[in-house]
Amino acid sequence: MLPIVLYNGRRHWTAPTDLADLIDTAPAGLDAYRPSLRYLLIDAGAYADADLAAQRNLAAALFRLENSRGPEPVREVLTALTDWLSDPEQAELRRSFVLWLRQAFLRTRLPTVQFPELGNMEEIRIMLTDRVLDRTQQWKQEGLQEGLHSERRMLRRLIRRRFGEGVEVQSTPLLERIVQPEVFEDLGEALFDCADDRAWLARLTAAVGGNG
Repeated sequence: MLPIVLYNGRRHWTAPTDLADLIDTAPAGLDAYRPSLRYLLIDAGAYADADLAAQRNLAAALFRLENSRGPEPVREVLTALTDWLSDPEQAELRRSFVLWLRQAFLRTRLPTVQFPELGNMEEIRIMLTDRVLDRTQQWKQEGLQEGLHSERRMLRRLIRRRFGEGVEVQSTPLLERIVQPEVFEDLGEALFDCADDRAWLARLTAAVGGNG
């Protein structure tokens, strides 16, 4: 049995990869009974696009799509996939990719765009060339908003675990005013440095003031 965590969040994975690291040190004589389970972490966002592009690998192609910030890398990946999955025996895999692209990926990245029924990856690639080329800025902006939403949601979960639901409720309207991803990175580190909830709220308020 090989435990695997496949993670595709915007922020890099920072949690321990061994269950034992999440459990306090046991009293003397009980260490042998402390649970330990190490898992293999695959953090899709930690791979550089150039490294992924050099691999003729379907998983690498999927990671490139999920990490993309504009239509150009998406078209590049789709061109490669159209070639790689051209054999008749790959028909089921082609259908699965097309379904995911149409029902999940494109609707998430461009929720305001009305897409026609797209039957294959070549149609999707052509559609991106013809109809989305002039929407690059919208794509980037919506991708940024999606990333900010994920950052806020993750930080709220960490606040709740660290200081409780009440502090999370107090923090939420302040987090909504932050629009710079790097501020969330700083706050993620500061959260665990603050001794108590008052110190955290003061740190968050200062970050919001600087963000404005």
